[in-house]
Amino acid sequence: PDSKEGKVDFKAEFMITMDWPDNHPDDLDLFVQDPAGHIAWYRHREAGFLTLDRDDRGGANDFIIVNGKKIASPIREEIVTVRGILAGEYVVNISHFRATSGEPVVAHVRVQKLNPTVQVIFDDKLTLNRTGDEKTAVRFRIDAEGKVLDVDRRPKSLLETFRNVRANG
Repeated sequence: PDSKEGKVDFKAEFMITMDWPDNHPDDLDLFVQDPAGHIAWYRHREAGFLTLDRDDRGGANDFIIVNGKKIASPIREEIVTVRGILAGEYVVNISHFRATSGEPVVAHVRVQKLNPTVQVIFDDKLTLNRTGDEKTAVRFRIDAEGKVLDVDRRPKSLLETFRNVRANG
């Protein structure tokens, strides 16, 4: 019989990834808003069915310590998983949190529907130019069964959503 030891069942409906060039020092951030208005981001890693699985801070946190030695990872990637179906519109934004290089950064964003089989519903690159730059990568709508109904790129600021909440108490 097959051993089940160490087996991990990873259940998610959608996976949203953003990556940028290996070893890049800049800190980019991924923000995802669900139809209920929940937003997963670095200050709120779990929101409704959304989970920010990895907050990559550029060169600031991509290492581990093994036997007293720092081992760096070159990979720059953030991942948000959608672990349940909530009908309506999802907004995927990216932001240039800290621009230490002084140069524009190209970010690759991909949205994949995972069930019943993997289907790429969005895959494109966007350029972030400076600290504070925010762009809507994609907006997509799903029905109650998780079927993708619409995909578009109309801009919507999620950072402005945070500012308005703070300003209004």
